[in-house]
Amino acid sequence: MSAEGGARARRLLSLLAAVDEDIGAAAGSVQELALLLSLPDESVRAAAAATHLLRFYGAIEQALERIAQEFDGGAPSGREWHRELLRMMARTVPEVRPAVLSAESLEWLDGYRKFRHRVLRAYGSPLVWGKMAHLVQQASEGFQRLRADIDRFSEFVRNLINTPNRGE
Repeated sequence: MSAEGGARARRLLSLLAAVDEDIGAAAGSVQELALLLSLPDESVRAAAAATHLLRFYGAIEQALERIAQEFDGGAPSGREWHRELLRMMARTVPEVRPAVLSAESLEWLDGYRKFRHRVLRAYGSPLVWGKMAHLVQQASEGFQRLRADIDRFSEFVRNLINTPNRGE
C-alpha cells in the first residue's frame, strides 16, 4: 500500500470509529426513549421525549455528515441542507460509494428531521405528547433498520480499505 493509500486507510478507519460512536449515542437515546413510555405525566414525557428525539436525530445526522465529508466532499449547504443530506445519503454515487440509507430508512428519518425542525423553530408552541408518541414508539424498530444500513456501509468501507490500489 502506498503512503497515500495508507493515509486514506487511516482516515477511513477513523471515519468508521467516529460513525460508530455517533450511532452508539443514538442507540443510547433509543434506550432512554423506551423508558419514557412509563412516565405518567404527559407534559413531562413530552419534554423528555423531545430532548431525546433531538439528541437521537442529531447523532444520526452527525454520522451522515461525516460520511458526506469523506465521500461526497462535504455536506450540502443552504436552507434545505438537512433534507438534502438525507437524500444524498440515500443515493448511490457510482464509482464512489453505495447508498448509505435504504429507502425505508430515508422515509423514517425524514419524520425525525421534520420533528427536529418543528421543535427548533416553533418556539412558542407547546410540546404535545400525542404529536410525538409515534416517533418514540417507532424509534427502536427504525433504528434496527438504520443500524443494518450503517453496517452494510461499514462493510463497504472495510472492503475499500482492504482492496489494494482501490480509491488511491
